[in-house]
Amino acid sequence: MTEQTEKQRLLNTWATKKERMALDFFRLRNGMSWWEKEKGAVFWCDLGENIGQETNKKRPVVVLSSSKRNKRLSHVTVAPITSTIKYKKFGDVTSGLKYPFHFLMKNNVYQFLDNDSVIKLEQLRTVSKNRLDGYPIGQLSDEDLKIINKKISNFLDL
Repeated sequence: MTEQTEKQRLLNTWATKKERMALDFFRLRNGMSWWEKEKGAVFWCDLGENIGQETNKKRPVVVLSSSKRNKRLSHVTVAPITSTIKYKKFGDVTSGLKYPFHFLMKNNVYQFLDNDSVIKLEQLRTVSKNRLDGYPIGQLSDEDLKIINKKISNFLDL
């Protein structure tokens, strides 16, 4: 199977899932507990199939939009979490994260993670709450959220 054929197969599979989620939205939209997603909460989310280097598939994401707004809107802004961590390398020496817009989550602190992971803040996206599994698997600390807010501000040059 060629790379292009495999991508077409994955896109077709995603189109079927996406259609189901889009139709489920109408059935689910009136349940108020379903709407409330706190900033810093970590959920499993189906990001679908990617285009280019977008982060894809079902994976943990952290909600970064305001809790106040999240209660009223049918969507939230999230950043994907990945266990693929890229470090700076100087010859044989590894030092710190390669990208300043990544945030390291150690699994000894965030025990809901199987591995150390990073939040990819350059991959912010707004998704329907219908893409999120029902209950959070974890919550970021207020201290870490402050660091993340600063990293986002720097990344967006605000």
